[in-house]
Amino acid sequence: MRVTVDLDENSKRLARWVFFNFIGIFSLPNFSYLKNFVPKIWKTRRGWHFSLNHLRISFEEACMYRLLLNDDRKRVRFDFESVHKPKQILFSKKDGYKKKEVSPEELI
Repeated sequence: MRVTVDLDENSKRLARWVFFNFIGIFSLPNFSYLKNFVPKIWKTRRGWHFSLNHLRISFEEACMYRLLLNDDRKRVRFDFESVHKPKQILFSKKDGYKKKEVSPEELI
């Protein structure tokens, strides 16, 4: 399972908050199997995307973590309630704008 966060604000301060909370949550002992608990980060036209893969958690737990990490509540609700649709979609290109991967060092 993965946890994704779609932050629709350009605030670098809020993006840092999400980033450090990702690390805080997924560096806890119950996630010690992770080789890398640092999320991937992308800058989008309207905000930020974060993603961390290979988590041994349920879909319901992923939704809970997304809410804790300030993901769009409507998006989480849509994913939770939809049965036959893909979950946790983060577009790589939207309206001609391609998101750019950002290193943790660039964000900090």
